[in-house]
Amino acid sequence: MGSDILYGLGLAAYMGVMILVGYLVKDRIKTSEDYLVGGRSFGLFFNSATLVACFIGGAVLIATPGRIYSVGLWDDVYLSGGALVTIGGGFLCLLIVGSFYLGKMWRCKFISLGDFFYARFGRKTGMVATFLMSLTFIIWIAVQILVFGKIVNAILGWNLETSIIVAMVVICSYTVLGGLFAVCFTDIIQVSITLLGLLVLVPYSISAIGGWDVFSVSYNPELVKLVPADDTPGHHWIAWLAALSITALGNVASPDLMQRAFSAKTANTARGSAFCAAGIFFLFAVLVTIAALCGVIMVANGMITDPYLLGDEAAGIAADPELILPVMSKTILPLPLLILFLGAALSAVMSAAATSSLALAGVVSMNIYRDIFKPGASEKEQVRVTRITVLVIGVIGTVIALSYPDAMELCALCFDLLLAALAVTVTLGLFWKKANTYGAMSGMIAGMAFRVIGGAVDGGAFTLEALAYPMNWYYFTLGAPLVCLAVTVVVSLATQKSCPPLPLPNHD
Repeated sequence: MGSDILYGLGLAAYMGVMILVGYLVKDRIKTSEDYLVGGRSFGLFFNSATLVACFIGGAVLIATPGRIYSVGLWDDVYLSGGALVTIGGGFLCLLIVGSFYLGKMWRCKFISLGDFFYARFGRKTGMVATFLMSLTFIIWIAVQILVFGKIVNAILGWNLETSIIVAMVVICSYTVLGGLFAVCFTDIIQVSITLLGLLVLVPYSISAIGGWDVFSVSYNPELVKLVPADDTPGHHWIAWLAALSITALGNVASPDLMQRAFSAKTANTARGSAFCAAGIFFLFAVLVTIAALCGVIMVANGMITDPYLLGDEAAGIAADPELILPVMSKTILPLPLLILFLGAALSAVMSAAATSSLALAGVVSMNIYRDIFKPGASEKEQVRVTRITVLVIGVIGTVIALSYPDAMELCALCFDLLLAALAVTVTLGLFWKKANTYGAMSGMIAGMAFRVIGGAVDGGAFTLEALAYPMNWYYFTLGAPLVCLAVTVVVSLATQKSCPPLPLPNHD
């Protein structure tokens, strides 16, 4: 039996198990609270695993090695942000939300992040926030679908479009069936397999290049540079700060991240799970970085071989550096271990996609369908609408993935837009009692307009590529939340009497 057939059978078996989990837990879904936040029943172990799954997705496992291969952790030449955007910002975000946000959010007893905007700033502002959140976060889901396709395409040789459609079907199937219960159970499986896969890949990678001694003298230290050089211009430090802020602060307004606060048993569990997740995430980041550096050495030494890259492996990876980890694993791992790594990579992607699509579907069904179109909707009806929304999100994410196949830039754009309009609003809503409806509405619109219009003008076109990476992107990344902050504060203070602030609910 050919190796490609064995890869395919292993992949099919794994996907079947994931869908089976969704089917087995579907009878536990009685209400929208069960479906969307697991009945608020998750302890530290479960909540930590599903929180890690929000971060250990395609952006970390595939896009990050690609960025390390091409420019390193920090890019001092083109100021593209480097891999710090994902692994540096993600680690800081978990520490930040664990210290300041998750416990306070848990006490509000919301089901979705959209509930927060409706309760704190009123119906109209909640509608605008939900729209902006949906518009931006679906890009993150597209990242996972795209990366799934790249993994399968590189390892199995399947057509990219076919691989992406398979990803959508599998992810939507078990998410629709089992909701957050299914996602949580599969998260535990998938995070464990992903970690095991990396723990296997890294020693094999080091051994393949000649051992740790060879690695320590062969890797390029410029690729692991964490900060700009001492003699670089000041705007390099602005770009560095912007790169970290994209995910460290933009992620604060992620619906899937906040959903983990709502699913925990207690406020302390919500906070503690963020710190546990940060430790696990750091381990993932170290392993991924070492593996990517080994891949760079292998390409330089002509060790990478893969028949799916048009017969020219180095040129193929140079054209799409995000292929480096799956192609490297296929080159050095024996068949059983390669299947394990394939499962690990797809596990990470599927976990992130499922948690994200469920969180966004919850925002749409609860805060658009229930709060706007049908306030009297029953629990059963809300669950049904959420399931339908998961399917719609999968289709839209697939279209984006097929249209713009650069996972790192899509990832950065998603959290950049969340940072521009929503992260500041969430922060002021939680910690500044004078923030009101008019201020929040004005600030969100102003921040998003500054980032989108300014970025498009600087990039020279209103295209996805120009928005994702304008020439002076770092000024717009840091300027947009500052604009949002200034407008929100000024308008809120000027309208305190005409628009009294709404209190934040506390059910502690």
